[in-house]
Amino acid sequence: MKQTRAPRRTAGEPQAAPPPGPPAAGVDAQRAMIAEAAYYRAERRCFEPGYELDDWLQAERDIERAVPAGGIETPSRCGD
Repeated sequence: MKQTRAPRRTAGEPQAAPPPGPPAAGVDAQRAMIAEAAYYRAERRCFEPGYELDDWLQAERDIERAVPAGGIETPSRCGD
């Protein structure tokens, strides 16, 4: 049985949208928390340029330690 590969995407092709629902919402919430933590790290050093990536990576580590392994629980909609 011959296996076929999925066609390669080029850089200009749009990516498929992630499926809607709570998992994406949890990821979005975690990303927002990381962004906010990185902002406050930058603010503490008076927004001196050149440390943006360091701020983001440290914020990721801080949030990953603070948030349980299961992720962020998001409320269900309409009593689901």
